[in-house]
Amino acid sequence: MSEQRDPFDPPRLGGLIVRNPVAPAAWTPASLPGLLTWYDASNAGSITQSGGLVSQLNDLSGHGYHATQPTGANQPTTGSVTLNGNNTLTFAFNSAIYLTTSVPDTAQPFTAYAVISGASGESTLLQFGGGQLHVGGTTWFYLGSAISGSAPGAVAQNLRAIANGASSSVVINGTTYASGDVSTGSTGSPLLLGKSGSYGFGGNLAELVIQAAVGSAGDLTSWSTYATAKWGTP
Repeated sequence: MSEQRDPFDPPRLGGLIVRNPVAPAAWTPASLPGLLTWYDASNAGSITQSGGLVSQLNDLSGHGYHATQPTGANQPTTGSVTLNGNNTLTFAFNSAIYLTTSVPDTAQPFTAYAVISGASGESTLLQFGGGQLHVGGTTWFYLGSAISGSAPGAVAQNLRAIANGASSSVVINGTTYASGDVSTGSTGSPLLLGKSGSYGFGGNLAELVIQAAVGSAGDLTSWSTYATAKWGTP
């Protein structure tokens, strides 16, 4: 008579229990140590909108630093532009269209990761109180002093900016476009998305993440792999 095996008993090989391997969880920005904020325009559940006008973009970091704009005339739009099949938020090239957050004063060092498209001219993606991150024909990063350099006109841009005093840099699609000293000051509050003074962001925001640390080599690689697979960046 053949031996009957308990169907709930795991298979064995040479006396060893054989278990099905469990695939590791996919990397997301939630894996970043020191995650401060995370905004993702492809996450429909994180967007509050009416007629395509966005009044709130939720912070997915768990800190609750949601980006809001109560005035309809100043709201970015959703549902009109996609990147690699995923939704983005569209801003106008003027300072009237923006979102504001409750992110507290952010001391250096920190790393900002973003995927954007269509940025042109002197487009301001972020304003940290007195600091700004401009992208477009010329990219520059200011937090007391400025670093700047030419930037590509790519349809999709994988952006990473590190604020770390004299070791600051801006990298777009794997190429360093600006490096140097942005001073040692903190950023001020609040964090604005899509404007700085009279400069607006003329482009589409796909995803934005801020890490309250200098991103490690592993963090940067993981982010780039994630952005390429999700958004189709170079």
